[in-house]
Amino acid sequence: MIAACMRQLTLVALCALWGCACPSEPAPSERSEPPERPAPRATRSAEEQAPRAPETAQDIKPDPEGLKLPDEVDDFIRDRMRQVHLPGLTAAIVMDGRVAWTGAYGLAHIKEERRATPDTPFLMASVSKTVAAVAVMQQVEAGRIDLDQDINDLLPFRVRHPEAPRAPITPRMLMTHTSGIEDNWDVMERFYAKGDSPEPLERFLRDYLTPKGRHYRDHNFGESPPGEEHSYTNIGTALLGLLVESVTRSPFDRYCHDAIFAPLGMTRTSWMLRDLDPRQVATPYGWTGVRLQANAHYGVPDYPSGQLRSSARDMGRFLAMITREGRGPSRRVLKARTVRDMLKAQIPEIDTTQALIWGREEDGDDVLLGHEGSERGATTQMFFRLEDGLGYVLLANGSDESDEGDEDEDAQAEALTEIGTLLLEEAEQLAP
Repeated sequence: MIAACMRQLTLVALCALWGCACPSEPAPSERSEPPERPAPRATRSAEEQAPRAPETAQDIKPDPEGLKLPDEVDDFIRDRMRQVHLPGLTAAIVMDGRVAWTGAYGLAHIKEERRATPDTPFLMASVSKTVAAVAVMQQVEAGRIDLDQDINDLLPFRVRHPEAPRAPITPRMLMTHTSGIEDNWDVMERFYAKGDSPEPLERFLRDYLTPKGRHYRDHNFGESPPGEEHSYTNIGTALLGLLVESVTRSPFDRYCHDAIFAPLGMTRTSWMLRDLDPRQVATPYGWTGVRLQANAHYGVPDYPSGQLRSSARDMGRFLAMITREGRGPSRRVLKARTVRDMLKAQIPEIDTTQALIWGREEDGDDVLLGHEGSERGATTQMFFRLEDGLGYVLLANGSDESDEGDEDEDAQAEALTEIGTLLLEEAEQLAP
């Protein structure tokens, strides 16, 4: 088993390179669609509490990591981290339906000199949405949700597009970003909170989506009727979480723990900070253009769209389950046919890259499936090759908050793409 590749960085070295500062209160952060790949999202802080162990933990065996990458890979990763100001990064490679390698570089907390490890929980940002997709597809299998039914058949309140009040909005539209629901940041940015959000998911969405709601605005919906235009939306994914709550009669975060995280042995994963030890979670940092600024852990009420925290090893197990077409280590999480349906292009006449939440990309002859995310203090990616299931997870606790934010945010995403591409190339060469 390969030990995590740890960069010999110290607080002094980091501050000399980038500067450092003390944690600040969470500030508004727009979760926008990243370039060329599906989009991203948010963090929190809470009571210090030990993570709960999954009920099936005794059935989970350690991942037999046997892949050894050349030292040049570590050097490349460290160089790219320096260039785009990422304080910490963790990675996993999935091969043959298992986690074949994990690596960790830099720091989870600069001031404390706490190193990142493959088991350090990081904010997933919009990679979180892939978990929401699995939760919805489990309900499709159970016959509780039909992807093409009116969501008003399932919700505790009615949602209608103001420009097309007779047109139904369906779960499939929510999962393909064609519902007509928009992210209104004038409203959403006010709800970033230190720690877990005190605003319940249902109440926030009711107030945002119904005409008499406190947060209802014209800009909460687009101009096109449901089903006609692709427009990336975090609110739409949050509404999927509420659908799962409605049909299971269980809080979305608890449902995911019991039905997804526990069966996969994902013991360092939770939607809520209160279920993790905050002292072990990677601190989110923003590059100001001069130094790295620590941010307090934060949360949002529409949390199913991007607030998951997980480790590279745990997300590797999740991705391995997907590459095994739904088979977990002790039981199936999804049926094989359901996974295949989830990963198919859904709206080729509108967007050829959009599956059910998951995004599809062509890289030469290869088809890649996955998602990426960016948030205040987080840049993440998770992709795999459809042909052979070779994939990677990359989690970083940094983002750009300088005046050149959009340009540097692209640079951070591009750096992760370059690292991911290199990991796939090296893993392919070393495959038995």
